[in-house]
Amino acid sequence: MDSIALTEHGNLFSMIPFYKEARKRSLKPILGCEMYISMGNYTEKKQITTSTGKKWGYNHLVLLIQNEVGYKNLMKLVTIGYLDGFYYRPRGDVDLLRQYSEGLICMSACLKGEIPEKMLRGNYEGAKEAA
Repeated sequence: MDSIALTEHGNLFSMIPFYKEARKRSLKPILGCEMYISMGNYTEKKQITTSTGKKWGYNHLVLLIQNEVGYKNLMKLVTIGYLDGFYYRPRGDVDLLRQYSEGLICMSACLKGEIPEKMLRGNYEGAKEAA
């Protein structure tokens, strides 16, 4: 392999040491974060009970850095999540993603992502809409 990736949940704490170590070993580092995306406004500090019984009202979403603009935008998103959106987890929302999406590659995440959750419940139209 010539590349290696790291996506931490909600933070970028080990990004710089990971980047340096990968480069030292002649590996291409792929940097990103598995963000917590609120189902409502990221600044609301309340539980959201959904039809599936979710109490915290957030999904996971993987964001990978494509270029320098993406690096700066991901730092902004994570920082805003901690400073303004923190409610048990550092969160953002879809509107915030639209504002800071340039230079980022988005992936649907794990089974806790919005698209996989809708697919697992048979809501294919909802999954396509979310995508």
